[in-house]
Amino acid sequence: MREEKLLENAEEALVAEVVRRVAEKLISVQKKALVVYTGSLIGFVPALVSLQQLQQAGFTFDLFLSKSASKLLNVDTLRTVLAPGVFYQEEQLDRAPELLAAPYYTVIVPALTVNTAAKIAACIADTPAARIISNSMMRGKNVVIARDGCCPENAERAAKGYNMTPALKAKLSANLETLRDFGAALCGCDTLAFKTIKLIEPQSPTAPRARAADFSSSKRVIGRREVVSLPAGSLLRVSKNALVTQLAYDAAYQRGVRIEKEV
Repeated sequence: MREEKLLENAEEALVAEVVRRVAEKLISVQKKALVVYTGSLIGFVPALVSLQQLQQAGFTFDLFLSKSASKLLNVDTLRTVLAPGVFYQEEQLDRAPELLAAPYYTVIVPALTVNTAAKIAACIADTPAARIISNSMMRGKNVVIARDGCCPENAERAAKGYNMTPALKAKLSANLETLRDFGAALCGCDTLAFKTIKLIEPQSPTAPRARAADFSSSKRVIGRREVVSLPAGSLLRVSKNALVTQLAYDAAYQRGVRIEKEV
């Protein structure tokens, strides 16, 4: 019996170590992010500070700049401060935007224009930046967007002389809510690092996996966002025709969340 107990303990320790390493690998993969800049200067400095904080937390970046971002932003500053592995600019793009974004599990948008936000909210993807962001959300990836550049209530925008009607403000705010409903994690430029880390590292992989509660979702696509919002050890029931992304399954494994499809 003693030998059997020792063998059982050894097996448990081995399984725990494998789970820990798999969880670390999943987090590590998601810390290689594509940073997408569109042509907005609002919040540029605090967003840059947030990206530096993410680097200190172990993130590495490749950068994509839209045509307007290349003209408005200080490209040399971005190269120097962020030291991206690869630096893509729209006018030099040699592949489809979706192919460019394919290797990344995390897409960070520190500057989103009103125009691009409106297009994505309307399911229009006629620019490389819009295609990257839209396609990443469709695939259930981590998409973190700093809303400052497209938020009608932003103080910096008001200081520049913008004086919108309530109806226009409501429409622009509705676009942001649509992006949130599509699966994007929205935040301010100054909380970009906190939001991203919280999304990728919701809790320690060794946290208890006791069943917490049952939840259900009628969404047609279940992404990572739906899983990480649940308590560890939960049961998530989804419709039989729901598409569950691989990132959702990875997050469920990490958090001990069980996903069941209705029969």
